[in-house]
Amino acid sequence: MNMMPRDLYVFYPPTLPYFGDDTVTSAQYTRKPLSLQDAIACQAADYDSASQGCQRIQMLGHSMQAVSIPKGGELIYHFTTQEANDATLYTAMIPTQPNDRGDLRYSVQIDDQPAVIISLKEKYRSDYWKQSVLRGQALKQTPVRLDKGDHTLRIKALDHHIICDQWMLDFKKGRQFYVIPAEMKQE
Repeated sequence: MNMMPRDLYVFYPPTLPYFGDDTVTSAQYTRKPLSLQDAIACQAADYDSASQGCQRIQMLGHSMQAVSIPKGGELIYHFTTQEANDATLYTAMIPTQPNDRGDLRYSVQIDDQPAVIISLKEKYRSDYWKQSVLRGQALKQTPVRLDKGDHTLRIKALDHHIICDQWMLDFKKGRQFYVIPAEMKQE
């Protein structure tokens, strides 16, 4: 028996792009949005406030503490940017399918900008659905423009079955990554 039959690539360890940088100097894990050189990332459970009915789900998602948001409920996060810039807001939700023949919509809103409605509903067995299930997250992208200073992010469930795992604001265009680095430990 061979653990790598025919030396196929599928048996090699994954090659993931390096995301971190040497500018993070914290000696402990952070519980607030992590500011990297050109990104801000956060676990869903590290919200600043949440509507009644939002529930943390232990051992679910990449964060190991995803948050179920009831229809009409929202999570609120506060963060600071060091300069004005365009960015991509990545929201990582647990991939599910509606069990009531409805939709799976949520909205994201930064400060007083118009809310952007995002649907997680995908055709069964579509390529995006397959990738989301394999990844363990449905990763959606929203382009945003931010000024320097303090900001508020609101993630609101417009339908049932919305479960948030992580989010990230990325100021570097076209970055390739597999996991959102919402917690890092530096030496």
